[in-house]
Parts: sequence; structure tokens; C-alpha cells
Amino acid sequence: MAVTLDWLGCATFRLQVDDFVIFLDGYIDRVPSAPPVGITAAEVDRADAILVGHAHFDHIAGVEVIARNTGARVVC
Repeated sequence: MAVTLDWLGCATFRLQVDDFVIFLDGYIDRVPSAPPVGITAAEVDRADAILVGHAHFDHIAGVEVIARNTGARVVC
């Protein structure tokens, strides 16, 4: 089993277990003064599920973009 965990700023992580990709929150596109994380929500091309901890902007913003572009199921 191959497992990778990428930190994408704040509370956002991308967890990949074999071929299954899970986002923990989706707040990738942050304010312009924040350091970039190397990818935008619109550039995410693979997600099977997005788990959202709660509905504060710094957890949920971007989830709609990732879900729309990948077909990922959103779990809140």
C-alpha cells in the first residue's frame, strides 16, 4: 500500500492511498499575501473525496471548485 500526505496550507491536506485521493478541506486559494502552495483549486485534476471539517471559509472555500472539476464526493 502506497500512502502520501501533502500539506497544502492551513488545514488542507491531500491524502493518497494507492489510487484513492482524499482532500482534507479545500482551502488552497488563499489571500494574495499568503505563501503559494504550488497548486490552485482549479488545477486539482484528481480527487475521489473531500472531507470538510467545518464550514469556516478557511476550510470550505475551494471545495466547490475541486468537486466540480473532479466529481469528488463532498463529506461534511
